[in-house]
Amino acid sequence: MDQKPPSSTHSGVEDTPPLSPNFAFLSTHHPLLVRYAAQAERFVFEDATLALIRLRQFAELLARQAAAYVGIMTTDEDDFITILNWLRERRVLSNKYRR
Repeated sequence: MDQKPPSSTHSGVEDTPPLSPNFAFLSTHHPLLVRYAAQAERFVFEDATLALIRLRQFAELLARQAAAYVGIMTTDEDDFITILNWLRERRVLSNKYRR
């Protein structure tokens, strides 16, 4: 029986969503949320830079999902800070967590 090797990206990270009991609940919202969170968790000790990149990607996608949920239209040109500011203006995010 032939088995297919796992597909991978140029960075060597598998394309298939990693299984994670910690983040599986996010799959109902967006499959990339699961992938980014699980990969950040997986690589935190092995490749901290990659873990931080995945964590940032997770946060950016989560912000876009939150914006869509409350009716804020975003485009690919909208940066992370802009989206966070729009969420604060709509009082979706608290100023408590502001830098």
